[in-house]
Amino acid sequence: MKEKYNAVVLSCDDLMLTLYDEQLGSNHNAILKKCKEYLYGLAKQIVETGTNVILDFGFWYKSERDEIRKYFNEKQIKTEMHFIRIDDETWKRNIEKRNQDVKGNNVKSYYIDGNMLSRFEKGV
Repeated sequence: MKEKYNAVVLSCDDLMLTLYDEQLGSNHNAILKKCKEYLYGLAKQIVETGTNVILDFGFWYKSERDEIRKYFNEKQIKTEMHFIRIDDETWKRNIEKRNQDVKGNNVKSYYIDGNMLSRFEKGV
């Protein structure tokens, strides 16, 4: 997508995992909120230069998707949501592979446990 849309990719996970090497525990949500605010502002600046932006945030909750649409609509910035639809078995295999890679230190990412999986709200 990056090449197709000539876009800059901004990721909360990449930013947070670059700044903090470990799980943040009870501080995670507060720091995540600050990272999002920073990247929203950065995205706005990038779009103002005529470059597209891809926000690789996951947007696990419908409320997050609604919030980001509202934020950019208020700034007269067009938004598009792209959902990758896969069957449940493929999704589970992908999560298992990701978690194995995280455990083996093969990738810098967050481990996705059952609690996190249960929070995801599918896109429409």
